[in-house]
Amino acid sequence: MRFRSIIHRRSRSVAGVVATCLATVAGAQSSAPVLRGRVVAANGVSVAGVRVAVRSGLLADTVTVDSAGAFAVPVPPGRGVVEVRAAADSASAAVFYPALGIVRRDEVDDEHGFVLVPRVWAIAAGRYAGQAVEIDLARAFRPACGDCSGFFRFRGGRLTSTRGRTLTWPAQQLPVRVAFDRDREGGPQLGARDSAAFWTAAAALEDALGERLFRASSYPDALPRDETPGDVVLVRADPTLRDAGLTTVVSGEDGISYAAVRFQTPGLFTERGGDVVQHEMLHSVGIGHTCSWRSVMAPAGCPGQRADVATPQDVAHVQLLLRMRALQRDPALRWGMEEALDAAGIARPAAPPTLRQASFRHAIEGPIPAPTRVRIIIPHGT
Repeated sequence: MRFRSIIHRRSRSVAGVVATCLATVAGAQSSAPVLRGRVVAANGVSVAGVRVAVRSGLLADTVTVDSAGAFAVPVPPGRGVVEVRAAADSASAAVFYPALGIVRRDEVDDEHGFVLVPRVWAIAAGRYAGQAVEIDLARAFRPACGDCSGFFRFRGGRLTSTRGRTLTWPAQQLPVRVAFDRDREGGPQLGARDSAAFWTAAAALEDALGERLFRASSYPDALPRDETPGDVVLVRADPTLRDAGLTTVVSGEDGISYAAVRFQTPGLFTERGGDVVQHEMLHSVGIGHTCSWRSVMAPAGCPGQRADVATPQDVAHVQLLLRMRALQRDPALRWGMEEALDAAGIARPAAPPTLRQASFRHAIEGPIPAPTRVRIIIPHGT
């Protein structure tokens, strides 16, 4: 009886310790800050089954999003940053890329959200409507050469709460203004026939993409009113070019703000169905080179990969990028493509260099106010 009593007392003691620990944990959870947000899919499909895990050190908590994609999960106590991971359950793991976000503790009270990248994109509009294309982020970001970007360009810079860091125009600026730049040095002018040929090629690109990206603007309307160019793509002929075309893109924290596109000769507007126009105008909206698939964006260093028109892979990845940017206008949906790279263990590409004011002036042939600093992407020739 004495032995049983000791065991009984010890069992009660262990149970008491366990109960105390559970009560302590429950109390900590009840008083812990709660991270709230929502998860949406870039392609608009249901996010049912997606789980959001919050980790701080060795402590973690996980919840499943509700029918609207919303979540609320207690943040474990600790110091330093908090990891937030969104991933589909095993039944739908192949549908989305997981995503990994980082939150500072002073940001926990803000709303945080994910735009999940689908692994397959169903083209809804344009020349290839109805086709399904695999989305491979590693290939999309893979540089086409040693000193250039991939199809997607990493913008770099400080991540704000309203946008990702993959380069393109702010969604509210699309369709972007396009004007023919009147050469100040007496070079070749682009006439009415050239204009018609250019816009035929640009329209063919838009038809393939199922997106309206460009709108015509007159040169006087495109001139900067505050000495700073913005919200315009200027197109000109430049017979001094060694390449068929050359595009320079300038961006800031909001994305692209200006692009200059030069063509060696207006005759390129009609050659091979205007593929040079399509190539350079995709550069003007932030798309880089790729050797990862047959593409109108393949450079000369990718034998056999250059297409005369945008391919289904081009269209699917451009539509994805534009949709991500449109959704991330919502300040709560801060995490997207870059966080999918992090969760997949894919190294983010290097950010472009920041050049000083003198170089920017040379690129745009015009003055800017002294305090202005911009991020300029190294030009990519055709």
